[in-house]
Amino acid sequence: MKSINRTAVIVHPRSPYIEWARGVDDEAAKFSADTFRRESNVYLIPEILDDSHGEELLKGCFEVIFENELGGWFTDDSAWPANRTYDTFRAWFDVEINTIIIDLCNYRLKRIAL
Repeated sequence: MKSINRTAVIVHPRSPYIEWARGVDDEAAKFSADTFRRESNVYLIPEILDDSHGEELLKGCFEVIFENELGGWFTDDSAWPANRTYDTFRAWFDVEINTIIIDLCNYRLKRIAL
């Protein structure tokens, strides 16, 4: 087993995101809040060597994460909230930061462009 030099950021949608998704897409009403939360994305950011740097790194990349989460549900950005600040991001998502990432695979990591 090998640890990789990344930190995982896992975002779980909260009520404001779920309500927004249901407001822009009727299909979202079919999903429970638990279903939204189970389908959380994981983002890899630079390795955090000190717990105090997690919030700082998150503030540096939250916009990309926020927009990916919005675009993952509804691609028309005119329907996205205009106020996409860090405070809004934290109100819309619970965030987990995990500093130990262990790669259990024996093959090379493959990057796929989104």
